[in-house]
Amino acid sequence: NDGLVYDSSEKITELALSMSACSIMPTGTVCVAMYGGAGTIGKCGLLMTPCATNQAVCSIICNSNVILPKFLLNQLLALKPYWMKYAVGTRKDPNISQDTVARMKVLIPPLSEQKEIAAYLDAKCAEIDGLIAKKEQLVKELESYKKSLIYEVVTGKREV
Repeated sequence: NDGLVYDSSEKITELALSMSACSIMPTGTVCVAMYGGAGTIGKCGLLMTPCATNQAVCSIICNSNVILPKFLLNQLLALKPYWMKYAVGTRKDPNISQDTVARMKVLIPPLSEQKEIAAYLDAKCAEIDGLIAKKEQLVKELESYKKSLIYEVVTGKREV
């Protein structure tokens, strides 16, 4: 869901893992959803723990001497609106391929710049998330106030 992956609601057993094409990907792997149509294709995540993935996910293990996983994640998130352009298949459920992901061009500045950019984006996103949380709380409070006003007017405790 376009962020850091610490856990999953779905699990796989050791037996199922040994009998399937699933693989355990290491921490730091950047994952891209390839199936599922417009609502899912291009969703990305950065594994913060080893996880099993299947054929619906393109797993990218970064060479940390070349590109930082967090930096790549941010670039792939920025490219998300373009993934559907490359999707093929049925109209209901088009998909992208690993080849499509592999051919996507990304910028690779020096590692020091990648760290700086990733840190800046983390700080800005945290700031934005904080503002969103405050606005959501304000909306809840206003909805509660609206309900209480309606109740007071309906019960006659307040005149209009």
